[in-house]
Amino acid sequence: MSETLANVTDLVAKRLDADVCSIYLIDTDPEKLTLMATIGLDIGAVSRVQLRVGEGLVGMAAQERAPVALKHARDHVNFRYFPETGEERYESLLAAPLIMQSATIGVLVIQTVEPRDF
Repeated sequence: MSETLANVTDLVAKRLDADVCSIYLIDTDPEKLTLMATIGLDIGAVSRVQLRVGEGLVGMAAQERAPVALKHARDHVNFRYFPETGEERYESLLAAPLIMQSATIGVLVIQTVEPRDF
């Protein structure tokens, strides 16, 4: 599965001309998201970065089951910084929940260095 997720992140990043594409998935704990694949963030953060549903912008997208699109993500009150990802240089963020059969299974995240309207 990790190879498939890596291929998806690579393809999405290229198609959307994004600096980062990451996939966070809900595994055994339905209230926890884990970074499972990324292009652009520190690869050492994969499987190590976890957040609760509702925590940060990624968790907010999962909880609200709606996309979060921000030109200046760090300015948002729910922004959560994870130093191990190396994401401090990214400005814009698009977090789209992944929903299957009415259940949220994860979040697809796009980030860019230059501010971008999504």
